[in-house]
Amino acid sequence: MGTADPSGQTVRAAAKVAGSALAVGAASAGVLLAQGYQTWRTVGPRQAAPHYVDGRYGNRRGVSLRLAFLGDSGATGLGATYGHQTPGALLAEQLADRSGRPVLLSVIASVGARTEHLADQVDRALILRPHVAVIFIGVNDLSHFVAPQTSVR
Repeated sequence: MGTADPSGQTVRAAAKVAGSALAVGAASAGVLLAQGYQTWRTVGPRQAAPHYVDGRYGNRRGVSLRLAFLGDSGATGLGATYGHQTPGALLAEQLADRSGRPVLLSVIASVGARTEHLADQVDRALILRPHVAVIFIGVNDLSHFVAPQTSVR
């Protein structure tokens, strides 16, 4: 048979643990909301469409390396003044220069995509059988206040 806790130490300890858990949860929610708001303020509404940069890069002969870009507007290069300034075009050109082979770039990313949309993009990319795939994702998860655990999953 257990002994009584006349001083209430167990109750006080449980209250402290519960209070700490509540404080951590509230702080986490506050950080998530602040990140979402800051992202929304920084990115703002879309002003233009991304450049179409799919195609062959490098003046080389031989079998092309296939490069796929998946993700959100960052992966599409939204905001770049010129198509050759987008992440996909920059990487494709560098890869062609360094490998000595042509590179076939396919941008599968879409403006507004969140991590929950990656599975569909991966399915489309696998049809192309890329040698390299790059994923830029996460900004829209923040701006839509998606919980980090949901994004990771």
